[in-house]
Amino acid sequence: LWSADELLDHVYLEVSGGRHNGSAVPRPEAEVREGTLRLPVLYDTVKTLDQTVAVDYYLPGCPPPVELIKRAIDAILQGTLPPRGSVLAPLTAVCAECPRKREDKRITAIHRVHEVVPAPERCLMEQGIVCMGMATRGGCGAQCLKVDMPCTGCGGPAPNRPDMGTGMLTALASILHLDKEPGTYTEEEVMELMAQIKDPVGLFYMYSLPASILKRKVMKR
Repeated sequence: LWSADELLDHVYLEVSGGRHNGSAVPRPEAEVREGTLRLPVLYDTVKTLDQTVAVDYYLPGCPPPVELIKRAIDAILQGTLPPRGSVLAPLTAVCAECPRKREDKRITAIHRVHEVVPAPERCLMEQGIVCMGMATRGGCGAQCLKVDMPCTGCGGPAPNRPDMGTGMLTALASILHLDKEPGTYTEEEVMELMAQIKDPVGLFYMYSLPASILKRKVMKR
């Protein structure tokens, strides 16, 4: 996680090779012939939509599945909407909709999705491909998993798992059998496996960082 200043420096100075002696970094205000140009200031903390405006209902997904949109419209027309603030999606996780089978296999390595060709009927997590299905609200029909792509969490946190990152840590502990068989892996083996997950914050909080318990980088004052 980076602060706003670190992000701007990285993109405009480090990636670009430090050209223009820093003059390429966007400034909140700049004088031009036509007048003063003003840019929005980047915050160190990204806000959720409901921290900015009032939200009546949540329709998860990126984009929301057609079936969920249809159900929401039907509920509006029939006057059967749930209490304001409700999530218009099932109270289940994506895993409950996934046709793949769990076999309780021991993971020996964690792979990125382009590194392996997964077996079509087995759970991707058990094949070492990190899948967010355990921590993500269902309603999508597990469409990504049906084409050998892991869930990325676009449906938001599953019911009773308000934080997707901690939900995924629990899921990984389960798939590694750390909750039932503490001696299955040594501490070194666990750390080696976890180190194979590239950018865990970006993976576990791709859609939900502003609403997470993590929220932002800890800033020293």
